[in-house]
Amino acid sequence: MFEYSPEMWYRFGADWYGTRFSSYTNNNSNDTLTKDILFPKMISCEIKRWGPSGIEVETAQCVLSPNVLFQYFFLFTWFMLVAVFFTNLISCLLHISEMFFSTVPTTG
Repeated sequence: MFEYSPEMWYRFGADWYGTRFSSYTNNNSNDTLTKDILFPKMISCEIKRWGPSGIEVETAQCVLSPNVLFQYFFLFTWFMLVAVFFTNLISCLLHISEMFFSTVPTTG
């Protein structure tokens, strides 16, 4: 079974970018992608039904279709957070450089 770890969220977009645009793709690989661990699309579930001998429990595979949408929503959010982080970093560096390297106008 695959283990969930909070660090997966930090590399979620980077893993998606690396597997999506890498020059080498191995189609025979059994590697499980981060997106498949965070947002599984199929799970095993128990279905309880009324049968001739009472309640019968069957095991089946259930499809989690909202996880497909959630995956792309969180991917978009991840890239937006990275963009906001770098924009704020550049803005802070510009303000710090303005504080130290700007010239104060002198009056006459």
